[in-house]
Amino acid sequence: MVHAGWALSIRLLGFTLIAAMRLSTAWAGPPSPTQNAWLAMASAQTASPVVASLGDRTMGWVGPNGSYITLTVKVPHPAGSGTTVTVANVPAGTDSTPVFKSAVAAAHASNASLLNIKKGTYTFYSLDPTGLGHLVLQGLSDMTIEGNGSTFIFMNNATGIYLTTSQRLQIQDISIQYGLHMASLGTIQSVGGQNELIINSAYPVTAADGVGHIAEYNTTTNLFVPGGQRVYLPSNLQYVGNQTYTSSSFSSNSLVGRTYVVFHHYYGGVAFLMEDSPGPSQTQDIALDRVTINSGPGMGIVVYGVKRGIMITNSQIIPLPNALISTEYDGIHIVLAGGDVGIVNNVISSQGDDGINLNNPVHPVVSVAANGTSIVLSTYSRFIQTSDTLAFFDTNDNFLGTTTVTSTKALGGLNFQIGLSSTISGLSNQSVARDLALIDSRVVVLQNTIENCQCHGMLVQVPNAFVEGNIVQNTAAGGIELLTNIGTFKEGVGAINVTVAANTLTNTGFDYSLPMQWSAISLYGAINGAITATPVNQQILIKGNVVTSAMGEGCISVASADTVSVTGNSCNSSNLGQAANTPSIWLSKANAVLLAKNQRTGQTTGPIGIDTTDTNIVSQPNY
Repeated sequence: MVHAGWALSIRLLGFTLIAAMRLSTAWAGPPSPTQNAWLAMASAQTASPVVASLGDRTMGWVGPNGSYITLTVKVPHPAGSGTTVTVANVPAGTDSTPVFKSAVAAAHASNASLLNIKKGTYTFYSLDPTGLGHLVLQGLSDMTIEGNGSTFIFMNNATGIYLTTSQRLQIQDISIQYGLHMASLGTIQSVGGQNELIINSAYPVTAADGVGHIAEYNTTTNLFVPGGQRVYLPSNLQYVGNQTYTSSSFSSNSLVGRTYVVFHHYYGGVAFLMEDSPGPSQTQDIALDRVTINSGPGMGIVVYGVKRGIMITNSQIIPLPNALISTEYDGIHIVLAGGDVGIVNNVISSQGDDGINLNNPVHPVVSVAANGTSIVLSTYSRFIQTSDTLAFFDTNDNFLGTTTVTSTKALGGLNFQIGLSSTISGLSNQSVARDLALIDSRVVVLQNTIENCQCHGMLVQVPNAFVEGNIVQNTAAGGIELLTNIGTFKEGVGAINVTVAANTLTNTGFDYSLPMQWSAISLYGAINGAITATPVNQQILIKGNVVTSAMGEGCISVASADTVSVTGNSCNSSNLGQAANTPSIWLSKANAVLLAKNQRTGQTTGPIGIDTTDTNIVSQPNY
């Protein structure tokens, strides 16, 4: 059981106002009845839809709104005694891909309860004939895949393990590596009036090595520079020989003289990808335990299109000794997971982007027919099904209403034509949609370590989440961000009924993407170039966290939110490098916020900042 003691005992709207109430016409104020209706719909899925059996993994906790939330991930429940299929050691230099394909086919045909891999090193030189990945796990159920400490080495810039149409599958005790050149160290130097990226001779490169992005790196601390220089997908990139690249993206003099980690791929192959589409055999109840990912040209673990039920425990995404990085992008990225997600007791280190991203799809509206009952949606719209309920929002993330899907039709690419049962007032090609059937709910992130990365520690963009006891340290960007972003990234439901408790954040970095006071823990809603005045986050408890040495950021920021408790947090030496008296606890466009029993130490740690856009604030004396 996850601790239940963090629940808010009463709604903050009932508190007597202590701080002066300030009002601005720019602020939408407390949520409207229609906005509250949306927030209630988005967080309504508090109970797992499956019934736990003996041995299943369950968690339960009380959310800030007083609801009891349950999470269940089912373990394999094989019928009868089951059979075992064994993978013997593959001789060095032999392709393991066909060997594992045969073993998986045999396990499927015999309804095996165990796929037993004898401990060894297995090199996958080719892709599965489907092209989906090096090792494809398809159509398996009620099975344990026991790695016995084996190492898989994947030799192509493609998915390592691809899992689909499988249920109640447990995979344990394997390590994943890629036999590719992932990263190098280099400097940008001005040579003959032109800025060039020159790679350290210890990392030989050829014209076959691309550059996905570069990120500033401190070779004394062996850490990414907080808020350091970064260039994605350099334009007009050319390898000119002698360890040297040129690009128009290197022309800024601010880049010169600095050292960078050079990532040689741009969102390459995912080390472990769970991907599926709606249907009777849709993947659910997958557990990864003691899985180590040492390297990868893309993200580490991605969950995309799963029905529900993911548990990741006791696993690591860490670099090999003397390697610069682990994965080139996110450690764990959860999108379209259907809920019941547990991420517990893992270590994520030295990756090139976010540690954990709890994402959720937002569908941009491409066009609206004259009759208003036929629209075209883009990103992720292939997952929308007839009879689903769609919720629509304007450019400020204001809720416009809901309607039911009557038909779907593929138009090519990302676009689908969606029939609606009724019209939505205010709907336009600037609006976005969220599908209530696709909301990832009931999520626990417990006792993980995220460190030493070019990253945000974690992005929490889902309802009914519990984030406790995690260590986030040495991140180039912020530590924990609670949000939805319908501007640049088009992702997230919002943080609704979310607890963030007893986490330790040390040496967190910088964010620049929006004009706000960023903090080690930031709660906000992002629209194009600004935080939204709409309260898109609601019922948030931020309690008992310890923030130390926030580099250029505050301790806790609360924006675009309603009904928030910030209590018992310790803010130590935040706001490093910022102007004197910069707020360490900052509120903007927030309603019904309680501040109590927070402590600050260190000369740079600023006061509480409550701006003119905030309403119904219970402030804290003697902070």
